[in-house]
Amino acid sequence: PKAIFLKTDSPAKILSNRKKNMLFYLTTFETSTGAIKSVAESGSAFAIPISVLLNKSGTPRAVLISKMRNFVRFCKKYGANFFLCTLAEREIELRNARELIGFGELLGLTENESREKMKVLKGILE
Repeated sequence: PKAIFLKTDSPAKILSNRKKNMLFYLTTFETSTGAIKSVAESGSAFAIPISVLLNKSGTPRAVLISKMRNFVRFCKKYGANFFLCTLAEREIELRNARELIGFGELLGLTENESREKMKVLKGILE
């Protein structure tokens, strides 16, 4: 396979899987500098999915957005790749490119940065 996808809530699992072309979904969006630096050094990437926000509302959604914004800020600071995606489990969770760009802007990215982050996955898989 060209890349392996790992969904985890533990930064320690990311540190123990430092292979090239790994795709990580850290469900807690914990800003672990060790894990983020490890991904940056290995050329792997983090998934930042919009679908997790669709199932939340009110304060839990606001807290999650805050965690995601901080996580994106740390990824940019340490040079870790990340990509915006839906990770839709149901058809109703699918989103188009314009919605993903808006999601990126919500997380503190510019429109151009959001567009580029939607292309990261393709670069890793090639």
